[in-house]
Amino acid sequence: MDSNSSLNQTNSTGIGENDSYHLALLGLFMVIGLAIVSFCTVLSNGLFLLTFYKDPLKCLRTPSAIFIAGLTSAN
Repeated sequence: MDSNSSLNQTNSTGIGENDSYHLALLGLFMVIGLAIVSFCTVLSNGLFLLTFYKDPLKCLRTPSAIFIAGLTSAN
């Protein structure tokens, strides 16, 4: 067994540069996607709480709506 074949065997079992690049790219896409989702979540929860606060007809004062508003504010 020569030294070249043993080097090839050790390189094939570890993570190569190409694999680490793809993992970093996947991580970047996940961060961007989760940032977009979290922004949309905060915006929609804020709009719901604003609607609940500015309810002119006071029709959102049912126990179920108050429960949902509490869940939204905790979220």
